[in-house]
Amino acid sequence: MAEGHPERRRGTGTGPRCSAIRGVVAVLALLAMVSGCTTHRTERSDQPHRDPPVHRSAVLQAAGALLVTDTDGRRQRWELFRAEELLDQRCMHRKGYRYLVTRLGHEPVAGAVTEDVTGSGPATYDVQALMPRTGAGTPRTRAAGSQPFVPPEDRYVRQLPKAARQRYLVALNGDPGDAGSLTLPSGARGTYTRGGCVGEVRARIYGSVRKALQDKLVPQDVTRMFHAFLASDRSYKSALRMWHQCMARKGFQAQNPSDAIASVQALAARGTGAKTLDARQHAVAAADRLCDSASHVRLLSERARVAFVGRLPGSVQSLLQQVYAARKHALAFVHRSDLT
Repeated sequence: MAEGHPERRRGTGTGPRCSAIRGVVAVLALLAMVSGCTTHRTERSDQPHRDPPVHRSAVLQAAGALLVTDTDGRRQRWELFRAEELLDQRCMHRKGYRYLVTRLGHEPVAGAVTEDVTGSGPATYDVQALMPRTGAGTPRTRAAGSQPFVPPEDRYVRQLPKAARQRYLVALNGDPGDAGSLTLPSGARGTYTRGGCVGEVRARIYGSVRKALQDKLVPQDVTRMFHAFLASDRSYKSALRMWHQCMARKGFQAQNPSDAIASVQALAARGTGAKTLDARQHAVAAADRLCDSASHVRLLSERARVAFVGRLPGSVQSLLQQVYAARKHALAFVHRSDLT
């Protein structure tokens, strides 16, 4: 047992890992965040971009996979999160530390809520979620409509003496001096630690720690930019109002598709049984499909997304393709690994 402490838990310097509720939101490793998160704009300059050309069809495929939240995307994030947790546990055990994984709840099932959250409201992460967790404060990681979630391992590590906590965090996150930097398409910048079990595991799964963080952060960053782009789309906003009214008539109070899935996530957070949770998901999904058919909210969102992606600088389009390729690589690793 390392340092005589059989139950040292992590309090991450690499960011919150909080259950399926946080989805792609909370496995973060940026230690600093530049301001301006809510005012990002897609470049609309009349001057031609100097970025390398990219294939439009490939860019749209990557954007569709990364910027749309549906059952497939939720299952992929479930698989990747679970893999990271289990491999982190194995790594920490090899170092002599106890590590209890954060449980994700039930794997997303086919036919469950299939909402496309892109363009339906503000991004669900806040700036505080990007700050490091050292066991000394309360992370503000949450899903829409839910309370902040503090993983059990973080609650544990806060109780450790300062010296023991620091040793635990170095084992988990590596030397704070071994840091990399990352700039997101919006201009947000930050640094992240590259070592420890978290860095080792992310490099195994994705090929590098940087690629792992890009998969977690670039899609939500570009989604925030898309929200700003979509805010002026009158046709979409009209369709969204129609969708909301339709859902209300069917007994579901949801302002947008994000709210629909948040209502299901809230049930999951309360420990609702699988049978009840699946029934709720299917009911919401059925109503959602009917209301989408009547309002065409997703069709209009998709049209806007195509226009938005076409206006992105070539460097960002290329980055989306790289992130998409990294995610496929990571999923292939998970599927061929023994993670039972």
